[in-house]
Parts: sequence; C-alpha cells; structure tokens
Amino acid sequence: MIWGPVLLRVQRADGERRITVDELEEAIVTGDVLGEMPLQVEGRWRRASEWPAWPALVASPRAELFRIWRRSQVPWVTACTLGLLLQIHVVSLALYRADTIWVLEAMTRESSGILERGEWWRLLTYGLLHSGFGHLLSNGAGLLLAGLGLERLVGPRATLVILVVSTAVGGAASGLFLAEVPSVGISGGVFGMLGASAVLGVRYRDSIPAGSRAVFGGTTLPFVLYALYTGTESQGVDNWCHLGGFGSGLTMGAVLRADVPGWRHWNLGTTWALSVFTAVLLCFSVVLGPVLLPWTAWEADGATAQRPSWWSVQVGRSGLSGYGNPDRSTTVALDTERRAAPATPTEVFEEELLDVRRVDPAATMTPVGDNEAVFHYTVDGTDRQLALQVHVRGLYVTAAGVDMVVGTPMGPLLRKRVLDGLVLTVPNDLEDDLLGEGSRWWKSRLQAAVARAALGQVEESRPGFAEARASGNAREVAIAELRVLAALRHPDAEPAMTQALTEWPTDSAILRAVALASDELGLPTPLPPQPPAR
Repeated sequence: MIWGPVLLRVQRADGERRITVDELEEAIVTGDVLGEMPLQVEGRWRRASEWPAWPALVASPRAELFRIWRRSQVPWVTACTLGLLLQIHVVSLALYRADTIWVLEAMTRESSGILERGEWWRLLTYGLLHSGFGHLLSNGAGLLLAGLGLERLVGPRATLVILVVSTAVGGAASGLFLAEVPSVGISGGVFGMLGASAVLGVRYRDSIPAGSRAVFGGTTLPFVLYALYTGTESQGVDNWCHLGGFGSGLTMGAVLRADVPGWRHWNLGTTWALSVFTAVLLCFSVVLGPVLLPWTAWEADGATAQRPSWWSVQVGRSGLSGYGNPDRSTTVALDTERRAAPATPTEVFEEELLDVRRVDPAATMTPVGDNEAVFHYTVDGTDRQLALQVHVRGLYVTAAGVDMVVGTPMGPLLRKRVLDGLVLTVPNDLEDDLLGEGSRWWKSRLQAAVARAALGQVEESRPGFAEARASGNAREVAIAELRVLAALRHPDAEPAMTQALTEWPTDSAILRAVALASDELGLPTPLPPQPPAR
C-alpha cells in the first residue's frame, strides 16, 4: 500500500489528473474513477481496477450508495400507483353517473363504517379515491416528487410499504381526530413518502448527487410545511390524515436503510415488521377503536347519556329523537314524557312494539329484566335491533334506546355506555318549580311540592305541602295535593278526599276537585259529611 502525499496520475475522459492516494480511493468509492481508466503508479500505467484496494472499495456500502443514483431503474411502484389512481378516478366518474355511488361510499374513510360494521378495508381504499381531478393532480405531483428518489434509494418493496403504512396510519389518525367527516385521497401515503424521503435524504446526503439532492430529501420539507399550513387555513382538507402519514413516514425513514447488498436483509425484516404492524392496526381499529374515540355527555329532557362525539342530531327509526352516526345506521335516543297517569315498563314496551311493527310487521320483542327489552326487526333486508330501557318516575317515563344493525362490533359497547351509564335528571318542565323548595313564598313551595310528587317522590313532597298549608291558602294547597295524588293513583288520594270534604264540605272548588279525583280513581264520588241533626 502506498501512503503519504504521493501523487498518482489517472487518465479520465476530461484529461489527465494528478491525485493523492486518499483522493483516488475516495474517487473509486464515489464512482468518479472507473475500473477501465488508466492509472499511473511509480511510473507504470495500469488499469484502475488493478489497484490493490479496488475490490474492497467498490464493494463497500458507501460505494453502492453512490452507484444507486447512476444506475437506470424503472420506478415501478410510483408509476403503477399513478396509473392505478388515474384509472380508478375515471371509473369512479362512470360509477357516479351510473347511480352506483354506493360502491364509492363503501371505499371512503368513514368512521362509523370502520368501527360499527368492521369495514377495516376503508383505512386503505380511501386512498384510491379523489374528490376531483385537481385533488388527484396535487397528490400525483407529491407522489412523483417523493417516489422517484425514494424508490431509487430504498427499493420498490420498501417504497410500497411506506406508501401503504402511511395511508393506513393517516386514515387512523383522521378517524380518531376527525371522525365526523368522511375523507378520500392518498395524501396520507404521499405525506408519508415525503417524510421518509426527508429523513433518508438527510441521513445519506453526502452520497446523493447535487442534482438529485435538489428535489429529494430535506428540500421537500418546505413543501410539506406549506401544505400543512394551507391545510389549516382551508376548508375540506384532512390535516389529521396528513399529519398521521407524515409522522409515520418520518419514523420509517429513520428505520429503513438504503437498498444496497449489505443492508437488504435489514430492509426485508423491517418491511415485514411494518406489514405486520399495518395488519395489527387494521384489526385494532375494528376491535378496540371505539374505546379510543371521544365520547360526550348528552343531556335530554330528564336524562343524561353518553354518545360518540362525532354523531349528529337526527330521528331514529323507532321514532325516538336522538343522535346518530353519519350514515344513520345506528342511533341512540332519549325521550322523557309526562303522562296523565302512571305507566309501567310493560305498557311502554307494548306501545313501542306497535311503533316498530309499522316498519316491520314481523318485529318481535324479548324482555330483558324488569325495565329493558330488545326489539328485533328487519329493514331493507338488514336485521336490526332496538335495545330499549324504560324508567318510570311518578307521572314521568324516560325511555333510552340504542337502535343498531345486528352484529356490529360497536353495538355491545354502545349498549353498555348508553344504557348502563344512563343518569336520570330533572325533567325540563319541573326545573323552575323545584327551585321553589327554598323559597319563602308559600306558592313557590307548593309548586315545588307538586313537582316532587309528580316525580313519584310523594314522601319527600309532604314537608313542602305542610309548609305551604301552614303559611298560605290551605284550601288551594289541599286541592293541588289532591289532584297530584289522584293522578298518581296513590293510596293517600282517597283519605285526602275525605279530609278535604270534612274541612270544606260546602266549598264548590273542593267539590269539583273531589269529583275529578274520584273519576280518575274509578271510585264513586263521596258525599260531604252531613251536619248532625238537632
């Protein structure tokens, strides 16, 4: 081996050049000196490939990196992906015109479809659709910008894995943080490729030619940052998908290596691991995804329940007003009703069965416990079920229902979160009346006592009636108490009638109230006590 500042001569196409041994070895690695070039050492010319260190230098991973950018290679993944996206866009236009848009809807990233019906493929197929040619053109430009250099540096297999994994992760991020809005487009995968190329471009910057460096690697970051910024300022841009894809691309760019012989085994294992990760992500989104998504409390008249935060107000199939998912395949409903007389859960279930049978005459009902029942029915060939829970409080009936397609992964969770977590609150029409319980005015205390009794809390209402009677119009209090007790069909209603007639035997208002109460109770109208004969 020759050391020191010994000058060698190498005959290149651009003329003869004098270099040191170190410069020669660097030129062999970078490919600036080829094996057939003449090399003069100690006054004797020989082929550069006869240099003693030639085999080791040429076979080094660093030399392979420099050769990557000189070899001609067809970017199959990038080209095939662009061709596939263009063909699917043309086909989607035809499907739209042929009124078969349901095919396209089944491919979008739509959270209720993924979580409630287990349609995991949506996390991938949404990337094949685009909202218009401009959308396709912008994503295609980003795909070309990142794909040509990325596929050359890490190879077709790793490039395809980056594209698929970033698309899936972008869809999952979008479903997690923007669940209420369906989305389409391969931008998650494109941002992943841009992120990977940025990291790889920085890692292998010294081996990338200046011409390629201008459109690959860290130079793509301004484009990415600008796209993310405009996404926050524009309507209809799924920035969560972009961020999810970009983050996954950055991670994969830090893990993968260049496609050179010494590192191909590492890349093969890494791509297999990333493929398994994607499969787990798809399964995870179906099995455990609903647990991660945000829920919110929904307060209806007289009750509070949980619902997925991305659901919107609508009317359920059962007729109960409530919230539903975007495609209206599942509804949670709450309804509080004041009745003229107390009802039982069985009566409410029978009434609901009549409503459901207007949709499906063959609908059936299965009781579950004392206050819950499940209704099975079919709509448009789809088997559905309505789980209904009924709570009776005096004159008030609160019904909570979950109406869903049979067999959906989210169904059991919805039923548990909504029905088991139901909290009964004060009905809207009683809120102001119950505020009078601490009032000094007897009429306010009377209204509060009537409201408390109407909720079925008769014992709790007695102090209010007693206080109102002591400080106000005793006859008016007796009439109000008698009316609510009769409406409740309470056992104390009949003694209350007798006491009222005893205290005011000739009062016309008392006589009318007693007659109405007797009619509600199905009893003969009692006569006022007769004065003793003289």
